[in-house]
Amino acid sequence: MKSNKQILWLFILLCGLVLTSCSQSNPVNSNDAPTQSVIIVETESPTEAIENVVMPTETATEAIVPTASIEYIEFYYSEFEDFDTWEIFSKNEISSYSQELTEDGLSLNLGDVDDYFTAYSNVLGTNTVVEIAFNLLEGEGSLVFQVICRSSNNGEYVFEVNSDGSWEIGKFNFDDQTFESLSVGLSEYINPGIDINKILIECNQDNLSLTINDNLIDQVRDQSYQEGYAGFGLRLEEENSALVNIQFFFVSTP
Repeated sequence: MKSNKQILWLFILLCGLVLTSCSQSNPVNSNDAPTQSVIIVETESPTEAIENVVMPTETATEAIVPTASIEYIEFYYSEFEDFDTWEIFSKNEISSYSQELTEDGLSLNLGDVDDYFTAYSNVLGTNTVVEIAFNLLEGEGSLVFQVICRSSNNGEYVFEVNSDGSWEIGKFNFDDQTFESLSVGLSEYINPGIDINKILIECNQDNLSLTINDNLIDQVRDQSYQEGYAGFGLRLEEENSALVNIQFFFVSTP
């Protein structure tokens, strides 16, 4: 009887060992730390990523820079930093004229009898407003300052302001080299000597007007020239030299 009990206890012990071995070889998942899932994602190459970036739209507009290839310009302002791109006509060689770009603008020195100096910008237009400011730094006698619009192969409109107080609106015909006066007179608004004179001309349709130092002087009508370049000129009518400073050159549309 005792031997049977011993066999029974031995059998129970063996079963316990078997159960313990099974529990160690198969741990319960609830006691383990959770495992992380690995997700494989296809990514773009650096080149593809750069190409697919959407850049913000630029809203700032670039300033218009006048060049010979531009046919129409609505706005142009110069203190003559680009004066080497202008087309110049003069009595003497251009190199004989003293030109200096200063903080006050462009200084030009003329020094010959009946001397003239004409400069044309690259601004081509039909209806234009041209404004310019100048003053005589040195010299005496008669200095004629010209503002020009619609200069073409056929001719141009010329607005003249004389240091003696006279002014004139006219047109120059390049074919027969003649000048026709459209209006002429005297004005108390022209500053003498070294005082600054501001000239504004308007060539709008067939209307031509001259304003000196913010005072409308006269306006006439003519239809001879419809399109051309804007510019300015200087002329000495007496045997004298003249040093002239030109502050700015401004072109816009009316």
